[in-house]
Amino acid sequence: ENSGLVMIGPDEYIGINDSGHEPIIYVFGIKQKMGTRIVKVTNATNVDWEEVTADKEYLYIGDFGNNEGDRRDLAIYKVRLRDLRIKYEVTAEKISFAFPDQKKFSPSRKTNYDCEAMVSIGDSLYIFTKNHGNFRTLAYRLPKTPGTCNAHFLGMFDAEGMVTGAAYRTSNGRDELI
Repeated sequence: ENSGLVMIGPDEYIGINDSGHEPIIYVFGIKQKMGTRIVKVTNATNVDWEEVTADKEYLYIGDFGNNEGDRRDLAIYKVRLRDLRIKYEVTAEKISFAFPDQKKFSPSRKTNYDCEAMVSIGDSLYIFTKNHGNFRTLAYRLPKTPGTCNAHFLGMFDAEGMVTGAAYRTSNGRDELI
């Protein structure tokens, strides 16, 4: 089950599997029919990988699916793109984080702290929740620096549905979150 897909170059894509699978990244092209390279992330687990994004140097894998709202091990894995292009095993750096406003961790299908969307902009990562409780979206900013941190709350908005993916692009000199 492909849970995230990102384009990292001309006809160069990366996909990841959802929860319960090995920590594996799939690198492939469509036009060149280069086949699929399978790259193992040696120091990561796939508790619930939900999203993938990239900047010019790194791939970021969001292991932050939290369907029951009870996870305390939310993480983003940071992998060098250069390594992904030439190796079959890579080592990731880990950004561990928590939602500072989440106070309850008992399992509930009405959690507002499930997350399936992330984008990379400048020196930060932006994540967006898929709220089962109030059907709103919470937006947070995280540093790209490995270590442990609290996500910085930016605000809440009504996306008129549950957000399960996000994309960011610069077009004609304008930045767009789509």
